[in-house]
Amino acid sequence: MLNLGSSLLTGTISTKIGSLTKLGFLALYNNNFTGQLPSTMGNLTYLEYLDISGNQFSGTLPDGFYNLESLRWVYLSNNKFFGSIQSAIENLSSLEDFDISNNKFEGGIPSEIGSLVNLKLFIIFSNMFTGTIPPELASLEQIQMLKVHQNEFSGTISNQFCGLYEDPHSLSMFYADCGPTDIIGPPAIVCECCTHCCDIVQKNCTKSGSGS
Repeated sequence: MLNLGSSLLTGTISTKIGSLTKLGFLALYNNNFTGQLPSTMGNLTYLEYLDISGNQFSGTLPDGFYNLESLRWVYLSNNKFFGSIQSAIENLSSLEDFDISNNKFEGGIPSEIGSLVNLKLFIIFSNMFTGTIPPELASLEQIQMLKVHQNEFSGTISNQFCGLYEDPHSLSMFYADCGPTDIIGPPAIVCECCTHCCDIVQKNCTKSGSGS
């Protein structure tokens, strides 16, 4: 275990971190780290918990990130990461929590996300994702929270999500940009199953009464 959260640390992550091959828990949240994640992080094949939120990390996620098949909890929010989510995310079959909110990620959400059968939290708000919300997400029977608002998605979200509020499923929150745009304009997307609809311009969300 390596827990250095809220420790007033600065600088970059050394490539030597890849030598900690048995590391299972890495917490560096709420510091002032900068730069890219080193490719040697792909050596941390026993890593289950990764929290590097609240820093100044930038760049794309290293390819080796998608080889960390033991990952269960991933928190990358409030950084400056960019690039896209790769289809290789399907390799993270143990993933339960995935929070990459408040970054600069872009592109579409790969349909392979639907293979993450243990996923409970999928939190990607405040990025620059485009395209549509993949209906494959509705196949995730363990999902509890979906926050996909404040992006650039379009289209209609599948009504298959509505069934995830019913036993034995446990979806309780679904945020999307289905509110009026800038108060009076048409919504960015249509969602009959969302619990909260957000205004992509005003950046506020209201309970929709749908889904639950």
